[in-house]
Formats: sequence, C-alpha cells, structure tokens
Amino acid sequence: MKKPYDAVISAFFVLTLIISFGNMMPVHAYADTLPDPRDLSGRVIFLDPGHDDETDNIFGDYSEQTTMLIFAEKIKPRLEELGATVYLMRDSDKRKQSEVRCAFINKCALEAVKEARLHDDEAADVGEIDRLISIMQSIIGDPELAEIYMNTPYDPKRTIHPDQARILELENDDEILSRFLFISLHSDASSNFGENGARAFYISTEDKVVQTYYDNVPYSSYSEISNDFADMILDHIAGTGFDNQGSFAENYFMIREHNIPGVLVENGYHTNSADRAKLQSDDFLEILADAYADAVVEYFSVIPLPARFTEPVVIEAEEEEQENDTDAPDTSDKYEIKRVILYSAR
Repeated sequence: MKKPYDAVISAFFVLTLIISFGNMMPVHAYADTLPDPRDLSGRVIFLDPGHDDETDNIFGDYSEQTTMLIFAEKIKPRLEELGATVYLMRDSDKRKQSEVRCAFINKCALEAVKEARLHDDEAADVGEIDRLISIMQSIIGDPELAEIYMNTPYDPKRTIHPDQARILELENDDEILSRFLFISLHSDASSNFGENGARAFYISTEDKVVQTYYDNVPYSSYSEISNDFADMILDHIAGTGFDNQGSFAENYFMIREHNIPGVLVENGYHTNSADRAKLQSDDFLEILADAYADAVVEYFSVIPLPARFTEPVVIEAEEEEQENDTDAPDTSDKYEIKRVILYSAR
C-alpha cells in the first residue's frame, strides 16, 4: 500500500512541460501550455449541507438546514466551473439520513479505487470491491441496514464491522488522497449569545473512543491532512469577517464513517446576532462561497493527480513513403511531452 501523505504537501509546486525533440527546448517557449493552477479537473468534492427538514436547527427566523443548502448551492457551481465533480449530499429540504450520505460517499470512493485498480491491471480485489459497493448501495436503498455496518445508533463501546473496516482500508489509497475531499456545512448554536466565529472539525484516532471503535484499523490515515485543510479553510473564512475559533478533533458521524480527507465546518453561530446577520445576507454567502472555492483550490494545488490523469502524450509524425529504397532507415520523428512535478516535503 502506498503511503499517501509521503507524496503530499509542500508550500508550493512547479508544473513544467519538457519537450524532447533531439535537443532540449526551453520551457518558456511552452509557457502558454502550463496548466491553470485553478484547474480542478479530476477532483471530486462532496458538499454536505447539514441537517434536513426533520433535524433542522431553528433560531427565530433562521433555519440552519435551509441556509446551508443555499450556501452549498453557491459553492457547487464555483467548483464545477473549475472542472471539479461536485456532489451535494442533499439537494432539497427532505429527510436525508447521514447513513445514506456516508454510504454514497463510500460507494463513489470504492468505484474510483476499482477504476484505478483496473487501469493498473491490479484486479485481484475487484470482486471484493464490487461486493462492498453492493452493500453501500443496499444502505442507500434501505437506511436501516446501516445499523449493521456503521456505528448507528451511536454506541461508544462498539467496534467497527469487518466490512466497514475493509472499506476504510481500501480508501487508504493515493486515488482517494489525490482526488477526493469532503466538506460538511453547518452553523453553530450556543446558549451564550456572545459566542461567535467559525470552527472546523476533523476525525482523529488519538481519541480513545475512536480508537476503540476502529479497533486498530489503519483508518485515520488522512487525519493530519484533514487537520491541515481545517486550518486552511478557516484562514479563508476569516478573510470574510468571521472570527477563526480554531480546528478540533471530533468523533462526528459524517467524518467517521468514511475515509475521505475532509472536515465539518461550523460557519459562525446563528445564535449570535452579528454572525446570523452575515448568514442571512445573500451577498455575504456569495463572498463566503468564493472563500471556500479558494480554499479547495489551495488544498489541491500541492496534490498531484494519479498518473493516468497526467500520462505523457506521445505524438508520432506520419512516416513518409519511401520510393525505390525499401532499405532506407526510418526517419520518422517522435517526441514526447512529459509533465514534471516538483515539490518539496514539508
């Protein structure tokens, strides 16, 4: 198994095209072919607007589930315009169980891992992956089945189901690290109306209850990366006017029952009048959506895509017909475009 985090993370990266055609050509001659650093092609983002009409948090005229859905629908087109594939975990106010949302995430992740295996001619566990995909699909169709495979209703003494453990292990893969990201969108509440600002949460097996549940499964392989993204997105959110109240390890369902790098973000306190006014402003949500898009771009900017998305393109010139000399040497020209990614380990 590859070590995903070994391949990641630097303060910057440089992507150049080197053209070989006899002699080395200067890179600057091909500057207009360099990829756009804001290109999110190949990336997959799950946006999870928290709650629904049965689990809504309402404060006065404020509805968390409605506001977060409006907010998610502002982020989605921004990411799609940059080339990303974006899934909304719910697209209406209607009930959408967390178990169904996580099953869908796992299903998509397993399908991506399977695709990568087949591309690399590593089909040994494809049958097992298909079986696990089928289980996740069954949960999507019948959420009550989730009680078998996921820790729901929550039991702090429960250990992970072997099939769910295997799913998390399969998701511990460069395919997932390089392409997938999960963001759950919420607003916070407190009996202390003075509390304000944004917070972000990520999963961590340093918590003893989490350790018990995962039962030594190498699950939280992306804990440090998720922590980094939590800090990153809070920095961008702070630029919109929300105070940065920090990132924290937590055991929330939506960041526990899959192994996708990701965070749960509390975008201000809707019990705080100033924060609530921001969240109820359409203009502010537009600005906040820009901040999220910028954070996602920054996150992926230092994570290279799998090789199959950036494989060298070999261009062969047509061979000229040789007349009257069948023994003449082949003079057809070939050159290869190579992408070189340079980055330094942090």
